[in-house]
Amino acid sequence: GKGRYQSMARRLQDERYMDESQGVSYESFGDRENRIVSIDVGGKVFKTFLKTILRHPGTLLYELAQPGRELCEDGAIFLDRDEWCFNAILNYYRTDQLAQPAWVPDDMWHIELVFFKIQNPLYQIPTSADIDLHQLSLGKPDAPGLRKDLWLLWEDPSSSRWANALNWFSIFVIVVGVSAFVLETHPTVRNPDDGEGWFGFTPATIRRGFYRFEIACVCWFTFELVFRFVLTCDKALFMRRMINWVDIIAIAPFYTGLLLAPVFQSGSKSLFMQALRMARVFRIIGLIFKLGKYSHGVRVLAQTFRTCLMELSVLAVLLVMTVIMISAGMYFCENPDLEVVTSDFTS
Repeated sequence: GKGRYQSMARRLQDERYMDESQGVSYESFGDRENRIVSIDVGGKVFKTFLKTILRHPGTLLYELAQPGRELCEDGAIFLDRDEWCFNAILNYYRTDQLAQPAWVPDDMWHIELVFFKIQNPLYQIPTSADIDLHQLSLGKPDAPGLRKDLWLLWEDPSSSRWANALNWFSIFVIVVGVSAFVLETHPTVRNPDDGEGWFGFTPATIRRGFYRFEIACVCWFTFELVFRFVLTCDKALFMRRMINWVDIIAIAPFYTGLLLAPVFQSGSKSLFMQALRMARVFRIIGLIFKLGKYSHGVRVLAQTFRTCLMELSVLAVLLVMTVIMISAGMYFCENPDLEVVTSDFTS
């Protein structure tokens, strides 16, 4: 209550000022920021240096530590807030790392951060300076000029209308490329000698059209990858980024088949040719991942999966257990007699 707060303030005042008979005062010890202040939060007292609170301007505690305010003048204050949240908030002043306690709900944590005037990282909107620093760390040219403009054209869809149009064109090529890959599996395309074709085109013509379209898509993705590699200032970082390896995976099967297929032309049934056909699946996987590069929604979904990885792993275990139990039940329904090897079930 009020009496407790006043007694705490008087005790700190006694610690602040030395015995005047000795001619020594608190101010003689130098910087007053080295004082220890007490913050009573919901009945639990926290102590820290005044200079620790002054590390983050604009926050509530920083304002209370200014000359003329409670922490600066009295060295103590009472706040009717949650002590568990404040423990994490005080650690933020000490370590510059804001970590939400696992047992604190998101809405409660957000309310406490709003009260203490601390920006919630989940709701933080990056400034233009933050975006510029992030782009420089990814290899954006620092000096203004044509190279910087071209880098923004290919790497930042929000930089201009042309960059946004290029982004949507790349998405269109990816979607159409994936659709063409699926349509190539139709029996009319796989067996050009059989069937009547589509829309008046013969199966052989359709197959040649899909092949030419595949070449056009691969040429576009190759040009994009090489051009971005030339524009970046940090070539080593460019090769270490996973998103660029996705681009390579999307086009590598095509070039592999183009270079090595003639060597194994005589043995079309060989293991290599089967593996090469299997490698074409990586092309569609690469195209799908490339779609995530251009789509903000896909990136948000990927971030959600990374954040909830532990919860999703529990869900995966439950799903596997459910599949095993249902499969075992279906097996015993189809094979009531375990001594009979063959199944009586037909479909």
